[in-house]
Amino acid sequence: MFQFFQHHLIPSLIGGYFLFSNAVGAMEAPTDKSGAFYRFIYRFGHGVAGNLKYALKAKFPEYVEPEQK
Repeated sequence: MFQFFQHHLIPSLIGGYFLFSNAVGAMEAPTDKSGAFYRFIYRFGHGVAGNLKYALKAKFPEYVEPEQK
């Protein structure tokens, strides 16, 4: 498996980005009853996903979805 990722680095990175982005996007918004750890994970995950989006968009604009207006 590791050799596959070494030989197909760019598709693996882009695939990992989409998996992570979809997992973060599927998280429910925290409510008043949510614990502090879940609120932290929610904010941290969305922050990382957003930064990854801009980093990948600079290098591979054709793979990142366009921003919605």
